[in-house]
Amino acid sequence: MNSSICENFRKDFALAMKDLEKKYGVSVSLGNIRFDNTSFSSKIEVQETTNVPSFIPSNLITEYNDLVNGVFAKFSKNLSNCKSLKDAFDNCKTAKIEGRNWVVIGYSKRARKSPFLVMDDHFNVCKISENTLGKYFL
Repeated sequence: MNSSICENFRKDFALAMKDLEKKYGVSVSLGNIRFDNTSFSSKIEVQETTNVPSFIPSNLITEYNDLVNGVFAKFSKNLSNCKSLKDAFDNCKTAKIEGRNWVVIGYSKRARKSPFLVMDDHFNVCKISENTLGKYFL
């Protein structure tokens, strides 16, 4: 075994998993591949993708979930007070603005003018107003 065989296997594995990912609503990814002369091994990670926007690549779903969970836990403690955010977040609403895909990821009750947090497909996070949320996401 060598590194090129492992790289090719990773690509083929990702292609082979596409149908299963769609069928079960999950993301399947391989961890680091360790190999020697006759064999290789790797960890396989499977994650539910029901609340992940379609523009997030399957190999970045773990990072996306970690980021969203951290931001969401920090900024949206009183989610029941904000129905529009809950609807947008629960339904994983996305919007295409200026050629980039955006998704709602959180809410800051301290920010009066722009309390909603959104993230684009390059993992840039910014704040928007309730009017902007209504215009693009609801």
